[in-house]
Amino acid sequence: MNALGRTGRNDVPRAPRAPLVLRPIRTSCVLIEHPSVTILTDPWFSHSMSGRKTHRAPALRVEELPPIDLILASHLHADHFELAAVAELSARNPELVVVGTGGTARYCKDINQLAVQEMRPWEELTVKGVAIEAAPAKHTGPPPR
Repeated sequence: MNALGRTGRNDVPRAPRAPLVLRPIRTSCVLIEHPSVTILTDPWFSHSMSGRKTHRAPALRVEELPPIDLILASHLHADHFELAAVAELSARNPELVVVGTGGTARYCKDINQLAVQEMRPWEELTVKGVAIEAAPAKHTGPPPR
């Protein structure tokens, strides 16, 4: 049983009553459910990061998520954008779109049929009915492998 009291992926329906439901999963990984779209931010489900074991498990496993329409990736560090999780979600959700910073398309190049939109600071974009504006941020760390 997961943190939502459900036993598996098929038990996690889209948000039926509330106009917007936010489900924190881990760090900046949040499941955002709206009756018309389901968004996942900064997907990270692994039990390690850069070879180091993590201390807390995510509230949900990838296989427990409802169908995902859109992934918003703030940046491509391992604890904000787990490529294996994105590949699994893409295989289960053929209409999935990933919106991220410059370099996201190249980083995801080996995921078949994945639609990727890259944004620059202050750029605006509408994807699946969701208006997105990219805000600039400075964050250091190694580039993705």
